[in-house]
Amino acid sequence: MTPDEIQDVIKSVAVAYRNFDTNETHLKLWADMLRNGDYEKTRITLEKHIASNRFPPSVAEILVKPNDSFLQTEKILQERKKKIESNNNCLDIDDFSIPEVIKRAILERNNKKPYKCPTSEEEYARRALIASQKETMTRERMNYDKS
Repeated sequence: MTPDEIQDVIKSVAVAYRNFDTNETHLKLWADMLRNGDYEKTRITLEKHIASNRFPPSVAEILVKPNDSFLQTEKILQERKKKIESNNNCLDIDDFSIPEVIKRAILERNNKKPYKCPTSEEEYARRALIASQKETMTRERMNYDKS
């Protein structure tokens, strides 16, 4: 969890339960324990606890840790994000983990070469063209409004 998410969970417990101990040592322990948890699932568990219990929960009652497949997925997503950023924010069909048969079928269906990302110069030229078109349209609109 992020620090903001940890703070949100602790704040929710403190708001829901007046007798929740909010001394610095207790809050630090909670923050340390929640750090490796799954925010969304922990939040859902906390909401269920609040709805059905009149006493504050222990960390063990609400903390849901991400399973191993979640961690692997996070790692894959981080690697893919780095690859996308280093590849001019564009993915190629080979960047996806799909069987070769499906990749070939997609390429055959498209009946063309795989999409290639525009170069930085092409992207700059495209953006400049769009900006000039916006300027022209704005000027034309202003001239139309005057008449």
